[in-house]
Amino acid sequence: HGQIMACFIFVLVNNIFKLHVGNYLPSEDDRKQVYLLIGCPATGDWEGNEYANLVKLATDVKEVHIVPESRAAMFSSVSSTINSISAVEGAVVFDFGSSTADCTYVLLGRKRIEFSYTLGASEIERNMTNYALKEAIDDCGQFEISPNAFINVENKMREMKEKFYSHQVDREGEDVSCRFATSPKKITSTVTIDNDFMKEMTEDVQISIRRDS
Repeated sequence: HGQIMACFIFVLVNNIFKLHVGNYLPSEDDRKQVYLLIGCPATGDWEGNEYANLVKLATDVKEVHIVPESRAAMFSSVSSTINSISAVEGAVVFDFGSSTADCTYVLLGRKRIEFSYTLGASEIERNMTNYALKEAIDDCGQFEISPNAFINVENKMREMKEKFYSHQVDREGEDVSCRFATSPKKITSTVTIDNDFMKEMTEDVQISIRRDS
């Protein structure tokens, strides 16, 4: 995930240089004058110095800082000609997603307040994935779990969760095949996404969230 984004940002930075200073690859001195701010969700696979260092290695700029999505939205709102807001007078942006809640307040040159909280929605697909994994273990016994396979199942469960709550899942339920391993044998489990299953995942199974402010 991080490597793909690092490659994307490498190309993006090169294209920004070409747009602003001519059609040539930026020199080392050019790059050393650049501070790169990257807005992204405050989830475990994005945050922290490891991701920033990966992007810095790819782009070779002076500094890379990971900032909440709300700060990126603030930049967009301040520069918008349709919904213009003034950070000189003080402006605030809230960004509520399914996994994070971000907030940025800016009073230009005087104050900046930011926070990013992890919400509970991402815990739902984690519960769904753990349920599918338990079913596979019950059927096949203990086995070595592929981390990539677990992530793929979790992504599939996120998609099914969103389909369920947007009423795109059949009333009778929809079966999802979850593969956790292929060696030495193919290990899968099948989970039926229906009202009873989603009620159990959201009400009967514990969900940990952080609540403050």
